[in-house]
Order: sequence, then C-alpha cells, then structure tokens
Amino acid sequence: MLQRFLGIHPEERKNLLLFSILAICWSIASSSGVALSDTFFLKYVGSQELSHTFAYTAAGMFFMSGILVYLYNRLEIDQIFFRALLLGAAFYTASFCSMLIGVTAPLFWIIFKVFCYFFQVAFISLFFTFLEQFFELQNAKRLFSVLYSPIFLGMAVSGAILPLSNTTTGTLSILILILISLSASLFLLKYIASSIEKIPDDHQEFTVFKTSKKDLFKAIITSKFTFLFLLCSIVLHSVLVITEFQYMSGLELSFQNKTPEQLTEFLGRLYFWGSLVNILFGVLFYGRLVKKVGLNNIILIVPLFFTTLFAGWMFSSHIFLPVMGFIAVEGVLNLLEDNNFTLLLNAVPLKLKNKIRVTCESIFEPLGMLISSFLLLIFQAQSKLLGLTLSLIFLVSTCLMRAYYTKGIFYNLISHLIPFQSSRVLKSMISKREYKQSRALFLNQFHEMQEGEQLFLLEYTLRFHDLKYLELIIKSMTQLSMRIKLKTWELFENYPSGYTSKFLTYFEDWIQTEPTLENDFFLHLSKMKLLDVKVAQENLSHFCPKIKGASLLAVRQRLPHSPESKVARKILYSLLVSKNEMDNLIGIQILKYERLKDFKSKVFDLLTSSSFKLKKYILKTLPYLLDKDDTQYAPILLKCLQNEEYVSMRLWVLGALEKIADVFLIRELLIISYHFTLQEKRYLHQIIKNMGSVALPELESIFQNTHLPDPIRLIAAQILGKISHRHLKIFFHKIVTTEVERAYFYLYHFKTIEKSFPKHPLPLLTSALKNSFDSVFKFIIESLALINRFEEGEYLVKSLLSNHRKTYSHALETLDKMCSNKLYRQLKPIVEKGQDPTFLKFYQSHKYPIMPLDNLLDRLEQTPSYINQTIAPIIRKKLNLSDSFSISSRIRILDKRLNHFTSELLEINNR
Repeated sequence: MLQRFLGIHPEERKNLLLFSILAICWSIASSSGVALSDTFFLKYVGSQELSHTFAYTAAGMFFMSGILVYLYNRLEIDQIFFRALLLGAAFYTASFCSMLIGVTAPLFWIIFKVFCYFFQVAFISLFFTFLEQFFELQNAKRLFSVLYSPIFLGMAVSGAILPLSNTTTGTLSILILILISLSASLFLLKYIASSIEKIPDDHQEFTVFKTSKKDLFKAIITSKFTFLFLLCSIVLHSVLVITEFQYMSGLELSFQNKTPEQLTEFLGRLYFWGSLVNILFGVLFYGRLVKKVGLNNIILIVPLFFTTLFAGWMFSSHIFLPVMGFIAVEGVLNLLEDNNFTLLLNAVPLKLKNKIRVTCESIFEPLGMLISSFLLLIFQAQSKLLGLTLSLIFLVSTCLMRAYYTKGIFYNLISHLIPFQSSRVLKSMISKREYKQSRALFLNQFHEMQEGEQLFLLEYTLRFHDLKYLELIIKSMTQLSMRIKLKTWELFENYPSGYTSKFLTYFEDWIQTEPTLENDFFLHLSKMKLLDVKVAQENLSHFCPKIKGASLLAVRQRLPHSPESKVARKILYSLLVSKNEMDNLIGIQILKYERLKDFKSKVFDLLTSSSFKLKKYILKTLPYLLDKDDTQYAPILLKCLQNEEYVSMRLWVLGALEKIADVFLIRELLIISYHFTLQEKRYLHQIIKNMGSVALPELESIFQNTHLPDPIRLIAAQILGKISHRHLKIFFHKIVTTEVERAYFYLYHFKTIEKSFPKHPLPLLTSALKNSFDSVFKFIIESLALINRFEEGEYLVKSLLSNHRKTYSHALETLDKMCSNKLYRQLKPIVEKGQDPTFLKFYQSHKYPIMPLDNLLDRLEQTPSYINQTIAPIIRKKLNLSDSFSISSRIRILDKRLNHFTSELLEINNR
C-alpha cells in the first residue's frame, strides 16, 4: 500500500532500498560534518568572519572543480564517487585526531567549515550523477524526490545528535559515527555498481570521453537554456550566501544573552524538524506536484520564496524570519532546487551533461558565492536590500530559463538523430593553409577524377567566385572530352558575361583542338551577349541551326526595333514549327533568353514529342516562359509532374507552376507530392508559402479534411504554419479532439480484433488497423510539434516509438511541455499504444464507436488509405461477408491503380 502511495513499482523495491541506504549513510556523514562546522564556527569564530569564509570556500571550489573535470575526463562516475568518499573518510580521520589532541584555534574551524561544505556539495552531485545511470527522465521525476528523503533522514539524524557536541566526548563520538557511515557508503557503492544493471544511454553521457574547455565554453554560449541555467545558478548561490549570513546573524543576535549550548540545541532542533518536513514533502508532494503543474512551473517556487523572505526582512527582524531563512537554505533549497537542478540538466547538451553539472557546482556556484561575499564586504549594512535585489534578478532569470526549457529538451532529443554541421562550423575546421593544400591536391588529381567529379569541382569553384583557381582548372581542361567542355559553357551561362570574357583565350584554344565545338561556342557567346551584332546579321540565314539561332538571339537582344529583328522573330517561329529536332532544340534554347508570349502554345505542342532530349529542354525552359496568366497550361504541367520519372525534370515543372502560382492548384500539388523527395517537398513548400495569405483558406481546408491522406494534410500543416502560425494553432485545436478519437478507434480495434475472431486469424486487417493508427499518431504528434514551432516533428515521433528507455523518456518530457495537461492526458493512451490495461475499459466507458467486422471494413474502405481500400474486399471475400457481385463492384470503384493489385491478391487468396 505504501509503495503504491509513493509510486514505487514492485520491481524497483530492492534497488530503491539499496540507493536509500547509501544516501542515508553518506548523508549522515556530510550533514553531521556541516552541522558540527556551523556550531563550532559560531562558537569559536563568529558570524563576522562569514564573508571571508565564503570567499575562501568559493576559491577552494574552483580548485575542486578542476580536479572533478579532470577526473570526469578519465574515470567513470562510480570510481570518482568512491575516491570522493575515501578522501572524505581521510579528512574526518585527520579531524578526529586533531580534536583528540585539543585543537580549537579559529583557523582550524574555518578550514573545517570549508571542507565540510566541499564534501557535502561533492557527495550530492556525485550521488545523483551516479543514480542517473539507473533511471530515465520519467522515472527520475517520479522517484528522485523519494530518494531525497533518505538524505533528509541523514540530516535529521545529524540534527538529533548535534547536542552531543556540547562535550568533547560527544564531538568525538559524532566523528566516529561519520567515519562508520563513510565506510558503509564505500561498501554499498561497490556493491550497487557491480550488481545493478545500468540503462544504456544513446548519448554515452556516462562513458569516459574527453571534453576540452573550448568545447564546454561553446556549449554554454550556443545554448540559450544552458547559459540561463548557469546564470540562475550564479544568482541563486549569491542569494544563498546572503540568506545564510542574514539568518546566522539573526540567530547570533537572538541568542546573544544565552549560552552556546542553548544555540547548539536550537540548531539541532532546526536540523531535525526541518529534515522531517523535507522528508514528508519529498515523499508525499514533490512528485505529484511535478506531475500536476510541470517542472517548468515548479522552478518558480524557490525564487518566489526568497523574494518573499527578503521582502519580510526589510520590515521586521523577528526570530521567525531567521528560522525561515534556515528553512530556505536547508529545506526549500535542498528539496526543490536540488531536485529541479537534477531534472533541468536534461535540457542542457546531453553529451556535456556531466561536465556542465560539475562546472556548475564547482565553478558557477562558487562564483556566485564569491560575488556575494565581496558584495557583503562592501554593503554589509544593506544586506537585506542586497538580498532582495538579487532575489528579484533570480526570479527574472528563472522565468527566462523556463521559456527555453521545452526547446532544450526537444533539441537534445533530436541531437543524436541529425548529424548536422553548419557551414560556419565546417569552415572553421580547415585553416587557410589546409585550404590551399587541398586546392592544390584537387588540381593535381583533376585529370584522374571522373567526369561528374570534375564538373562538381568546377561548379563549386564558380559558386565561390575563386577566379584564380578557376583559371587553373579551365587551363587544365584543354585535353578533356567535348562533352565536359559543353557542360562547362552551360555552367557559365548562369554567371555574368565577364566570366566568359575573362577566359576567352582558353575557350578559343579548345576550339583549335576540337573544331566541332565552334558552332556551340558561337551560340554560347550569343547567350552571354558577347557575339558581334554585325556578324550575327550576316549569319541570320546560315544553314547551321546553332549559328542561325545564335544570330537571331543576338539581333533580337541588341537590335530589338530593327527590321532584322522582325526577320529574326520569323526565323525563331520556323525553328519551333520545324520537323527537325535540332531546329526545335535551338528554338527552345533561344526562348529561355527571348521570352515571346505568343510562342507558348507552340512550345506545349512540342511537349508531346517522344524525344526525351527535346522534352528535357522544354521543361527546363518553361519556368522562364510562363507567368501567372498561363493557368490554362496548369493541367498539362500537373500531368507531367505526376508522370515524370526524373527529379530534376519534376523540379523544372514545379518552377513553371511557381510562375503560374494558382491557389486552386494547391490541393492537386499536395496530392502529387505524396511521393516527392525531400528536395522537391521543400521547393513545393516554398512555392505555396510565396503565395501568401491567399493560400490560407485552401490549406486550412486540406488540413481539416479527414478524407485526404494524413501525410498530405501534414504537408498542408507545415506550409500553413510558415504562412500563419496563428491559423495553424487555431485549426489544430479545432480538430485535435476528432484526431484523438480516430486514433483511439484504430487502437481499440487493433487491440481487440484478434480476440473478437479467434477462429479467423486476420493478419491483414490487424496490419491495416495498426498502419491507420500509426498514420493518425504521426499526424497528431507532428502537428503538435509544428504549433510549438518545431519543424523536426518526425524525430519526436521516432523517439516516442523508440525501444530505448531514455530516448522514450525524453520524448515524453518534450510532449508534456508541448501541450496542456488536458491534452497530454488525452494523448497518453495513444503514446503508450494502449499498453495500460485500463485503456479498453476507458474506451468502452466513454461510448466511443465499437463496430462489428462488416461495419469496420466499410469504415476502412472509406478512408483515403489505398492499403485499407485494397485489404477490405479481400477480407470480405475470405469471410464470405458479401457476394461475388458486391465484391466485384467494390473493386471497380477503387482507384485504377489498385485494380490490378487487388485482383491479384484475390486470385492468390482463392488458391
């Protein structure tokens, strides 16, 4: 009963018991040390030295951070934790010997306080880093607050035994207890590390790998969440130091007329009762609070508590406020902030998670302490105002961090799925010297490369305007094939004519070695406007189509109003209507530069030609020829787009449709795009996006239409979000209930269909239901990602389907932060894929549709899925649910593309 109340699963019982005993043991040791240090510090040193002691502590933490980062780069966390416990045992042994001989100098108690603080910070950090090897995020949210309770139990024990320190024998007894606790911790740590299986991690965050300081710095600067996370850590520990100074000063003032033993006893009671309250809150409320309101809302409690506390201190000095200050430091901070810190770390770059943890705890937290200690030295009289100011800064920083939490979780989720490097990063990976060396290497190997590689190198050299290197390449191409030289001129046509004029000498050398290139070069010069117009006039009637085409283009461009221009126009018309394919090809090429609207119909007449070469040139030219008034040609282009085999040619067709930009084409384009490549889909997205707000009604209609395939609706959602994110959000919330019910429907029948018909195995139907559920699931999750401005929703879907526990857990956390609590509860059965045994009862109790087989098959036939439409008649035939005539009529109404496939499946089934 208690386990169920605490949310502990039966299989977790043994492991949690071991972790709890380990936490109790090291917590008794570290908390007793800190309690002793506070008591003897006030007794033998006094609160006036606190600001100096905080500065010493901060400086020492910087040194400790260097050691921990060094160890993280070389050892596993188990080994580091073991060494820290061993070092703590050595320190307390030395302290025991010192107290045994009666050392009571103030310097000793300052050192004792500093090192006790070191060990408490290190043990907490290492313990939870150690635990993360065994828990994924969702279990951590559920159980880490429970595992904090043993730590507070250890603190309660230290508070209960603190009055013993009023005698020398009692103090030595406490130190012996500390040493026994540390020894037990060492044994338990070894046992747990060797006996409990760790959860493998996609990001290898628990394996030993080296991270340079430069990489760590880059991770902090480039991740907004990480930067704010560390900033909050600095400000929090600045507030913490001032709070501790304030409450210790308040306690010293309140007990100035009482004996030190009374102060010790009071501190002991505070530690004891504060720890018990923390245990109860951690066990009973923290996990439920996180589940109910979310981690990104829980993190606001701590800054609000400190702000309220310092606001009260501004108007009162009652003993209640120092007690609340103690609770803030030892209770609220330890319970809420440490739990939050452990969970928030999942939103920093995961490959550097442990390094950032130790950097935060050993550099940024001490930096906050150092800053506040210096501020206290200067503004000690205004410490309350200083604390209030820093608390407000902490509150603002936390609100900003909260805004970036969801993005941090999501991008961590997809970081290992998208191996992407930006061009800036890639450029920084190679020095100027290395670039020159690689350039020389490519040039030396240019003749050994394949033709495609040579053209690739040439194209990118042109794109980056490296004219010096380009000249070396052109110079070395003299002996290459005629084909690659023609391709070179084709590439040059996309760049200013100055490029061609700069290399004319080399091109003329090519013609001397390959005379057949002369006509092509003549045409290239005309396209680049470098052909002498007088030469062009003389060659208007030349027998060679290339020279004739080059001449008419030069005349049309250079002498547009001359009589020769009219003659050139007639010649162009004759090329287009000619029965000679070469004439047609030259005419089409000329149209790319001489856009004559009244020749468009002749171009589309040629499009029906069986010549692949001619068709290729026509499609390549159409984007330059069409405009928004050419909607009559849209059906022809859509047919080409649907039937074309080559990606490059489909892209040209899309370019032509982009010029038409007709809103009424959107639906047809999206349906055709179902099997597009990623490059084509991106281009189509851009085309429709450029239509602007006039495309919104059509996109909204497609997005809501359940009679269209879900992938097509999803493409519409992606484009809709780019044009108007507000519209996408509105319409998603309108349809989400319907989509969730669709998912429930398919999931329920997928789970129950085999039990409903045990005598008739229905693997095809089961598969169809599962595919339908997966389609709706993908649609909902990716749409939800889009309304949260994440375009990589497919990676969230992939992660939610992952069998890897940590990946799945991070995906759940991302989903939780993307939607409201109500929607998350609706989505949970879908995400869990009906694994919860209560799902079937839940479905039935809400009176969702439960269909007999015949009606279920009707429903599948009415879906836009070709698979469902195909499978339903086969199952009807197999189970004799309809007569042959009915089945035949059903087959005839299917899409023509399915008829042959369906008939074949029926024939196989009859055998």
